Amino acid sequence: MLFLLFSLWSSPLVFAQETPLDEERAFLNLINGFRTELKLSQLNTDSRLFDAAEGHAEWMAGKGLLTHSGPGILGSSGKRIYAEGVEQGTLVGENIARGSYSGKDTFIQWFFSPAHLGGMLNSKYTHIGIARRGCSEELNNSWYCFWVTDFADLSSVESSLVMGEEASYSDEALIQAAESVVGPLDSNDKLMFKNPTQF
Repeated sequence: MLFLLFSLWSSPLVFAQETPLDEERAFLNLINGFRTELKLSQLNTDSRLFDAAEGHAEWMAGKGLLTHSGPGILGSSGKRIYAEGVEQGTLVGENIARGSYSGKDTFIQWFFSPAHLGGMLNSKYTHIGIARRGCSEELNNSWYCFWVTDFADLSSVESSLVMGEEASYSDEALIQAAESVVGPLDSNDKLMFKNPTQF
């Protein structure tokens, strides 16, 4: 079983000092391809967001626990991101997941979760940090894989004080955009996506 959680606080790919691993880079390409299909701006990378995501992914992997809360005073996602140097008051958000090796499978997990999809579609976000930790090819068990994406609107603190919006799209448009980057989705999953109250 796959698990994930989401939390929200108050162009070409650009890599800074961070060096995404292969599956992290794959996820970055997928989310930016998805946003491009929907006429949203691509997300640039930011080393502070990568540090926040990496720290929390490693902590969750070490504890074997999927949660937005961490140890001590930096337990919440917002506080962890601000502690890495993102200015206090900036609009930030976080997706977390467990149970998938690949960036593609994690994208699909979040696509079929309304709260996580909302984070990926937030038109206010400008930057992202991505981390995948705990995966062991030797154990052949993706249960130990933990993913974190941290988002932020780094355009200005003033604009960040306005809560972000998730753009409005039809189910068909969302599915078409997702399939353009990950390939065909499971037909039963698509049916559930379109008619959640029937399941």
